[in-house]
Amino acid sequence: PLEHLLTGQEDYFENQRITFVAGNQADYINKLVEAGPNLFAFKRHSIHGLSVSGSSVLANDITTNLGLAGPEAVAVQGNDVWFFDEHEGLHVISGGGQPVRVFDPIYPLLDCGRITRPWLVAVGVDGDQVFVSCCLDNDEAGFNNVTFVLNTKLSATTRGGAWSRWDVGFSSFCRWQP
Repeated sequence: PLEHLLTGQEDYFENQRITFVAGNQADYINKLVEAGPNLFAFKRHSIHGLSVSGSSVLANDITTNLGLAGPEAVAVQGNDVWFFDEHEGLHVISGGGQPVRVFDPIYPLLDCGRITRPWLVAVGVDGDQVFVSCCLDNDEAGFNNVTFVLNTKLSATTRGGAWSRWDVGFSSFCRWQP
């Protein structure tokens, strides 16, 4: 429904624009994310949904307790949006529902480390695997040096899936399928 208002040069009119005023205005937008028919405005400390009613764009607050750590901390697969909040970790929004936390089992993998640069976190998704690349406090260079991988296929045996750790970091993820 938003494609007539937001995409394509042929849809642009000089006096047509979207004014987005939902949430705290000091909380800046990190990224706009489209997932199926939904458009999400991820701010640093809140998440808002955008929808169309006739020719109007409506904004609603999804949550004011979570946000997006940085512009690469989100990935979309179908109608699922995986995102990383700097204080609460990895969450998923399925369809237009509420965020569900899936980060709890990862804490033992951090080896008492902590994520020192949350704005660098990168999230990617490919099939049944979700990748969270981050910078732990033992890294002086200031780039992502560890990647945690969530295998969602194993969600029947553990809450949300099973985590593994790779000692390599990524600054962003791209899914390319020729």
